[in-house]
Amino acid sequence: RMTKVVRQDSAMIESLKEVTKLFEEAQLSVFKLMASDSVPKFMKSSKYEQTLKTYAFDSIPPRRNNALGAPERSMSRSNR
Repeated sequence: RMTKVVRQDSAMIESLKEVTKLFEEAQLSVFKLMASDSVPKFMKSSKYEQTLKTYAFDSIPPRRNNALGAPERSMSRSNR
């Protein structure tokens, strides 16, 4: 649905940029916390250890990585 153009477009864009930055900072904080706390705890857990012992990893074909050989990373919508 079409709406009227509001003369406060630049203010709205600035506000959206600030909100986007805030969410990106929060995302980074969560990723850092997960990397330093949640993931190491999970990798030490008996459930993960049991999975490693019982799962046939040799049956999984290798994944194709990008041209640089690095794993793909998802991007936030603001970076697309």
